This record gives sequence, C-alpha cells and structure tokens, in this order.
Amino acid sequence: FVLDTSASMNQRTSGGLTLIDCAKSAVEHFLKVRARDASSKMDTYALVTCSDAATALRAYSKFPFTNFTRALKTVVAKDLSLLGAAVKRSLDLLNLQRLVNGADTYAHGYSTASLDPTVIILLTDGTEEGLQLPIMQ
Repeated sequence: FVLDTSASMNQRTSGGLTLIDCAKSAVEHFLKVRARDASSKMDTYALVTCSDAATALRAYSKFPFTNFTRALKTVVAKDLSLLGAAVKRSLDLLNLQRLVNGADTYAHGYSTASLDPTVIILLTDGTEEGLQLPIMQ
C-alpha cells in the first residue's frame, strides 16, 4: 500500500472523518476481507508513505500482520505530497523482494517458475498535479 500522507489528507469529509482516516479504514477493511481467503496467509504487505526516504517504509509484514496494522494506526498526514517518490520506493522494494525470492535475477531474466503476483494500491486525495516518477537509477 502506498499511502498519501501529505497535509492535504487532513481535510474532513462530509461525514466528519479526515481523508487519512478514510484511507486507513479502507486498508483495514481490505485486510479483513482478504483474511476470509485461506491463501491470504501467504500474503506479504508493505506500507509506504510520502515521508522522507528514511521513514517512508513503515511496515513490511507477513501473516498475522500485527506489525503492519500497528504501523498503519500510527500514520499521520503531515508530509509533503511526494507521491512519485513513494511509488518509486514501493517499486524498489518490490524489485528487491523479487531478487531475494529468486523471481528476478540479474543476467538470467525473470523466472516464470517463481511467480510473484503483486498489486500496488495507491490511496490519495488526488490533489497532486500528475504523478511524476523520479528517474530510475
């Protein structure tokens, strides 16, 4: 999950909740619904925010996801809107994970036997003008 933690996420909805609380609630709901499937015990979740590089990765957790939910509850909206950098960090993390799992290897390409399906869910208020990814290095 890439969570927009820019200050604009402190806006209140008509129901009185802030956008950051709505986003956190959506993630919690996703986890509850996903937990109904027995294969969810094989899932790994990462929580990436818009904060600076040192603290952007808030959690990286496998079942039972206690560290993930604990980190999710502590997220506050106070950062700059650096969604491109946050998405790049999540892609870098994914790339690293695929190297560790042997799904992607340098000079040998992608191993179809080590299938690692991935979904990146971006939760944002959409106030940033276009998503610009930093140059990949």
